[in-house]
Amino acid sequence: MKTVREVMPVEVITISPDSTIRTAVALLKSNAVGALPVVDGGAPVGLLRCQDVLGLDPDEPVSGAMQRDFVSVEPGLPVHQAAEVMAKEGVTRLLVVENGALAGILTHSDVLPLLGRAYDPLTGLHWSDALRDWAGDRMARGEEVCIVFFDIDLFRRFNKKYGHVTGDRVLKAVTGVFAGVTDESRDVLCRMGGDEFVIGSIRPRDEVAALAQEASRHILDIRIEGVSEGISANFGIAGGQRTRERQDVHHAATIDDLLNRASLECTQMKRQKRGRLPEDEE
Repeated sequence: MKTVREVMPVEVITISPDSTIRTAVALLKSNAVGALPVVDGGAPVGLLRCQDVLGLDPDEPVSGAMQRDFVSVEPGLPVHQAAEVMAKEGVTRLLVVENGALAGILTHSDVLPLLGRAYDPLTGLHWSDALRDWAGDRMARGEEVCIVFFDIDLFRRFNKKYGHVTGDRVLKAVTGVFAGVTDESRDVLCRMGGDEFVIGSIRPRDEVAALAQEASRHILDIRIEGVSEGISANFGIAGGQRTRERQDVHHAATIDDLLNRASLECTQMKRQKRGRLPEDEE
């Protein structure tokens, strides 16, 4: 998921607390914005909205009309968490503050396009389109991306034996494991469909391998009421081994290639564990 820094406007129109309402009105109209962060010495001290200036003496200072109880977030916060802050606080704008200084302003219109992306209602995870956006952005910055493709062992057979309701409980438990080992500042977690999950990461390859091993160990510890057998997962890893800078690379094609390679390695792990698999178990 994108962070606040990635979606907030690059340029922010601000005003000082000593400026007049007349100046504020001119800035609001000329820039077609609904509010102005009030900044003193680089630090935000208030927020002046259009409705705050109505009916006031044009020569009054902004400090007397601004909202001092503004809500702020850090630029590294994932967008979906910023949206949760907006909903909880009942606001449509958040000041973005970094090390005490104003870094930007985030509005509901900045986050709505991302929140409209489809997600899986069972696990609460985004589908693979979020992974593709995330990985494409990282590659465009020159960062190395590693993909881990997971699937649950013999999940189709498990569903037939215990039923889909119990199978859904397994999927939710596995999602909890993945959420516990990932870090939203470095990783993205998505559901591919069925019993397949993907983690994208900008960690070094050896750290990604350790993450995958840790997740696999925790999955082995999952216990589901009424189920006598344990849960296990297979995984494959691709990426994280580039030795030179990409030039004129189509990022979407690169991501598809990494996903395909990680999926094939995952299937190979299953075959090594159980020998040649029936086609419907691959």
